[in-house]
Amino acid sequence: MEQLYLVVNFLMSIVGKIVPFLIFLVVLNMIMHRPVLIIYYSIVIYYFAGVYNVPCTPVWLITGAVISIVLAVASPPVAGGGAVVYSMLFAQMGIPTEAIATALVINLITDFSVTAFEVGVLPMTLINVSSQMSMLNTKVLKKEE
Repeated sequence: MEQLYLVVNFLMSIVGKIVPFLIFLVVLNMIMHRPVLIIYYSIVIYYFAGVYNVPCTPVWLITGAVISIVLAVASPPVAGGGAVVYSMLFAQMGIPTEAIATALVINLITDFSVTAFEVGVLPMTLINVSSQMSMLNTKVLKKEE
């Protein structure tokens, strides 16, 4: 029974150290990814407005930019999370719903490439930022075996 107690305490000590690190990782990912989504959503609505002959007045352009910002922040930070956004984005901008099918195919391709990029870049960025904030135990990382 004492061994179980030691194992549980060990696991709790690990989880207690990992949870703040994971929260930091999610926040860092959101900071890195959201500006790209704002530009991406803006390009998508401008493209489909041209395809479906939706009139683009200056007010429409400003509205599109504001809605892209709001939806980029509100979209879930998971692969495929942007698919939820298109129906709201197109409805607000007067783009026909037929465009959603094409937008989802485009999103599938771009989402995989963005996710692959983030898988490579995010760990390096996380280590760099964590090191600058003194969140890493550098003695363990530099330990020679």
